[in-house]
Amino acid sequence: MSSGFVSSSRSSALFLILAVAAGVVLSQRKAIFILAADTPGDSSSNVSCTFYVSPSGSDEKPGTLAEPWKTLQKAFDTATAGQTVCLRGGIYPQYVEASAGFNQVEDHSGIPQKPIVFKNYPSEIAVIQGSTRVNGSYITFQGAPNNSPICSATNPCGLIFEGSQPGYVLGAVSICCASNYNSHFVLFDHVEIRRGNYHYGLYEEGCDNAIIGSYVHDNGIRSRDEDNGIYWSKTPSDCKNGGLIANNLVEHNFSKGIQLYAGASASTPAYVTVCGNISVNNGAQGAVIWGDRNIFVDNILYNNNKVASAAAGAQAGLYSGTANFVDHNLSWSTSDPGGKRPDWYVKKGCCLKNNLIVDPLFLDPEHRNWDLRPSSPAKKLASRVCAKLP
Repeated sequence: MSSGFVSSSRSSALFLILAVAAGVVLSQRKAIFILAADTPGDSSSNVSCTFYVSPSGSDEKPGTLAEPWKTLQKAFDTATAGQTVCLRGGIYPQYVEASAGFNQVEDHSGIPQKPIVFKNYPSEIAVIQGSTRVNGSYITFQGAPNNSPICSATNPCGLIFEGSQPGYVLGAVSICCASNYNSHFVLFDHVEIRRGNYHYGLYEEGCDNAIIGSYVHDNGIRSRDEDNGIYWSKTPSDCKNGGLIANNLVEHNFSKGIQLYAGASASTPAYVTVCGNISVNNGAQGAVIWGDRNIFVDNILYNNNKVASAAAGAQAGLYSGTANFVDHNLSWSTSDPGGKRPDWYVKKGCCLKNNLIVDPLFLDPEHRNWDLRPSSPAKKLASRVCAKLP
């Protein structure tokens, strides 16, 4: 990390998270869990899976490669700490009406160093339809390609969560509310989250949770104030690692791209690190920051807020906090390059500095290719390793 990027006065508030292909998350308190290989559920398989699920399977079967289960809910109900569930390619259809609740709910938890892991079978794409809720802790969802920095329309994730249809009832994925919002160490690693109708693609309350390298897009159908891509909300008062939102593509959500917000509180969410994300073409702001002691660095905010025109049409807004750290972000609007739209809106709060207002020079925005041209001024941001703060 280059000197001056994160001040020494802020370094004690930072936490270290390494998001490598092996799947390691390390918090400030040095609690670590690793996505390790497990004993295969079928001896003929060379894939490290404890259990298997397939759209053509049966929940009455043993969950082996030869006789897989049919639903993710069966896997949620069965897998325990240290076990890995592999989902074969195909569509896992919604079978619970949105008005009746979530299609699948994970109530079990892993333990430190032994999370419960759910991932797509190699080279196959699993699409989980119907809204998903995670009440447990030490849970990991991991989708290929694990060696890619970010999923996108041109580089699809292997594990896809698709919200309930039809109606404005539920979001796509919720980490929420069990035991006084105490779900922790829940990781979404290179997954796609789309078409959540109510409030969010991903909603989070808790501590030590993370979403990295993921593609969150086209969530929301009704409210330009509420229907966000990533909605990071309450953190417990004793939580010093409010979570990590890193290296995600957040695109074309009905309202805001990334929102840190809990009832307009000036103190929570707190200690959340948001870095290396690309937030583009969202109906309202690309990012909104409430709460305090949050870090928002090295993000690109592009062509947001054309529809809602909230916060004077700005790309992002800082609304509260005396110790937020908003630094080295890039913002731009092609429709108003010389006006207010490319800038930040600051209602209240501290501190916003060293941010650029310049075209990031994406390779082909018209065709949703968000790779950077060699001459891009955002290359300096992309060269930083945001998962290694400080």
